[in-house]
This record gives sequence, structure tokens and C-alpha cells, in this order.
Amino acid sequence: MKIPSLLCVAVAFLGCSDPDPAPGECPANAVVNAGHRGTGVKADDNPLPENTLPSFEQAVTEGADMIELDVAHSADGVLMVIHDASVDRTTSGTGCVGDLTVAELQALDAAAGTSLEGTGVVIPTLDEVLAAIDVDVNIEIKVHEGDCSPTDRAQTAADVVAAIAADTADRRIIVSSFDADALSAVADLDPDIYLGLLTLVFDDAPLAEERGFDALNILSIAVRDATDVEAIRAHGLDVNVWTENSAVNMANHFTSGVDMIITDEPDVMATARAAWCADNGY
Repeated sequence: MKIPSLLCVAVAFLGCSDPDPAPGECPANAVVNAGHRGTGVKADDNPLPENTLPSFEQAVTEGADMIELDVAHSADGVLMVIHDASVDRTTSGTGCVGDLTVAELQALDAAAGTSLEGTGVVIPTLDEVLAAIDVDVNIEIKVHEGDCSPTDRAQTAADVVAAIAADTADRRIIVSSFDADALSAVADLDPDIYLGLLTLVFDDAPLAEERGFDALNILSIAVRDATDVEAIRAHGLDVNVWTENSAVNMANHFTSGVDMIITDEPDVMATARAAWCADNGY
């Protein structure tokens, strides 16, 4: 039996119910604050390099309940935490992630172009992140095609499932992907893992339901109000939105009753959540 909701805080094999907030408890506090690649994507105004330990640690400091990260294989079969198929955008190097060994990948400066450049920040492995960070984790399986080697869905699923099984922390780990087949490969190996289908549109809700997934991880601006949330819930799915950085829009999502907000700004969400609770008498 899969974990039915992001509100559950037990790990998957323990099982749990799908509780409503306790009487008098602010419902916005049940909405998961998920730090996108830590504290956001690489940008001139972001001093913390995406998908690195400093960014994940800062997200937790800012109030994230969960961190969201991306994984892809190195040439020697290690799951690396990196968004792109190549290292060009986010490191000091060039080339495809899948063509470089873990040693070669970790010789690159993963903070190139940020204030942490030259301080020893590297592309972490998934195992290194799980060992360093205590909060819940959303692992996104990246399925790459094109100039770099195509993603091996079956092997990636197997290695993600193995990493989750080996994790000893008392936390939830969920898996998301834009690729339904990658998620189904995870489900075939461990049907208890919570799965979220990433999408831009409502039209993928029937597919997520048919495949037995747990959530639709949908573009934030596609979810306008509680009616939209209920339309997704009618398919037996949780509603997780991405990537939302506006406090005003976050407040609207609290009102609509989404389950998770993935954000580049965990501190903005923490403040917006407290404000919503105060404004609504909690």
C-alpha cells in the first residue's frame, strides 16, 4: 500500500493514514516547503550553486521541509546530483555527465560563477547528499536524450530504489519525473515508493492515475484555485506545484489546499506560511 499523502511523516514501509490538520492547527503548515535544487537555480543573484551541499544546507536553514534534487549517472555508474545532461552550465568543465567518471566530475568546480567559486564545492553524489542532509528528499529522475548518452531508465530506477532502501534516516523520500516510464520502473521494483509525475498540464492526471502514481507535480501557474486542486484530487492524486517563488501565489495555494510547493525561495515560503496562518486566525 503506497503512502497516500505528503502529509504523512513516516517512512514508506511503516505506512500511515492521510490525516487532516488537527483541530486548531493551521492547514498551511501541512503544505510541504520543498527547496528546488536547494535554494534555486544558478543565477547572478543566487550566491549558492544549485544541487550542491551548501545550497541544500541553506534551504534547510531557511525552513525547507524537503529538498528537491536531480540525478543522472556518471560514466562509472554513480548517481550524481545534477540537473543537466552536461556539466557546461553549472561547473567549470565541459562535456556530458555520462561520459565522465565520478572522480572527473568531482574534480570540477560546481560553484563556478558564484560567490563560492574556488572554495571546493563539488557535484555531490546522491549518497553524499543523503548522508549530509536530514530532511525529506524529492529525487527527480532526469531522462536525457540528444547529444549525450540517453538515460538508462531501468538502471536509473534500480539505483534510485537501492539508494532509498539503503538510507537509514527517519524521513520521507519521494521520486518524481517527467517520464512516466521511469516512474513505472521504480514502482515495479518497490510499489511503496511515493511517485509524482511532473507535468505542465492537467491532461496528465488520467495517466498518473492509470499508472498508480501518487501525485501530479504540476506547474504552479496551471493551478488557479481550489476547483483545480479538486479536479486533480478526483483522480486520486496529491497536488504538488512547482516552481513558485511569489508569496502572493503561495498564499493562494495555501487557500486552495495543495500538498506541496516546490520553490527556489524556502525562506519566502516560510514567511508566507506564517503570514497566511496569522491572517486566517491561527
